[in-house]
Amino acid sequence: MKKLTTGELNLMKKYNITDVEAPATEVAVNPWSGVRVNLNKAAKDIYNTIIYMQLDYDRGIKINVSEFDRLRYLFSKLWPNEYMDLLD
Repeated sequence: MKKLTTGELNLMKKYNITDVEAPATEVAVNPWSGVRVNLNKAAKDIYNTIIYMQLDYDRGIKINVSEFDRLRYLFSKLWPNEYMDLLD
């Protein structure tokens, strides 16, 4: 696993993200392109949080933009290929 910063570990703890190296058993779909990607539970949880935050923002609901960015960076750090398909 890639070395994580204290801030990244704290973010994972806040969102109860564990076992980032588990096998991919779930499917995520990019809502804009329709691309489907296999993810493990940790990746799917982070991905869903990012998507829900994006949808809230688009609806005019205030979100913590710094935390949103940190979640995106964490996802891209741990799963770079999946990030490119789902969020980039």
